[in-house]
Amino acid sequence: MLDALVNLIDAHADALSDAAPAREAAVMAREEAGGHAPRWARVRNLLRLISPVVADVAALAAAVDNIRGLIPR
Repeated sequence: MLDALVNLIDAHADALSDAAPAREAAVMAREEAGGHAPRWARVRNLLRLISPVVADVAALAAAVDNIRGLIPR
């Protein structure tokens, strides 16, 4: 799902106030989640950084919410 989030950020970059940092955070979250021993708190924090940037684009906001729901606590 983090791959999809990166792709969505790319697709909606024109609608975002600052797409580059959001994309960078999504890539970092994807790398962290795909690692040998993911630090889920870090992934959650990165998603927290992305949320305000994507809040005005429904597809992106929904994707972030869906990913948050899948992350183990």
